[in-house]
Amino acid sequence: MIHVNPDYPRMMFHRTDEPVTVFSEEEEAALGPEWSRRIWPAAPPEDPQPEAPPNAKRRKPAAQAT
Repeated sequence: MIHVNPDYPRMMFHRTDEPVTVFSEEEEAALGPEWSRRIWPAAPPEDPQPEAPPNAKRRKPAAQAT
């Protein structure tokens, strides 16, 4: 008799990669801990630059010594 696991296939989700389909517990474990059965919001940009207010004065670069 063939044992059919009702949990597979299933979709696995990552914050920065496309979803993948796994067909066994072994395939799911091989993805690693950064993969989830739940959809996560997209990861924020790695180094967001704060936006300067529209009335902010820009600093001039210091004059180079000669």
